[in-house]
Amino acid sequence: MTSDFPRQDERTIFLVGPHDDTMLGLVEAACRPGNCSPTRLTASAAARHLSVVGRRHVTEVIPRCSLFVRRRPARRSGRDRSALSAAEAVLWAAAIAMPGPVVNRSAATSDGLWLDGRRLLAQAHRLTEAAAADPGRPPAAVPTPSRATDGDRAAVVVAGGQAWSLLDDGAEVAGLDVSSVELAEQLDLTLALLSWIARAGRYILVDVNPEPSPRALGDRLGAVATALAGLLTR
Repeated sequence: MTSDFPRQDERTIFLVGPHDDTMLGLVEAACRPGNCSPTRLTASAAARHLSVVGRRHVTEVIPRCSLFVRRRPARRSGRDRSALSAAEAVLWAAAIAMPGPVVNRSAATSDGLWLDGRRLLAQAHRLTEAAAADPGRPPAAVPTPSRATDGDRAAVVVAGGQAWSLLDDGAEVAGLDVSSVELAEQLDLTLALLSWIARAGRYILVDVNPEPSPRALGDRLGAVATALAGLLTR
């Protein structure tokens, strides 16, 4: 784990979350050596090192960095809870204003710092309704391959503009990989697990998970971590 802050000529990357987080550890290991210095921090420590400053109607984050925040910490009571809420507020503001890469930047679908899967799913289906008159394929409903039957499920993880099928080896043939990447981009997600189910000749989006667990990603975990490292070091 990197404990010292990077030199001025290196890209600053803050990986925020519990020190035993598997995803953060793999992303840290995948960051290209020599041109970046990933720093592992808890939410409270990251908030102490980040400042969000308004200057002449422009919001600036100091230091400028790439940011990846993982997993909502366990809620506590009393003083610890207040301190954690204050830290989350700083991270939320920094994630919005940060000019550099941010994994799953906070947006209208956020519950403060944390993205809300139910709001994301609702927004995805609103995009589908808006695209109903478009001759192109609606983003949250994809024609199924001939071999698919009602109730068949598929899951696709999107990370840094790349996609991998988790449940259905035919996801690429069905077009779910392309549709999942396009939908993630429309939702402004750089990491997401999208779950689909076959109904009446189409795959319908039924879940958007903006923070998939390492276990859910299975043998795709290493590829996802590498993709996120590439995003953070751009």
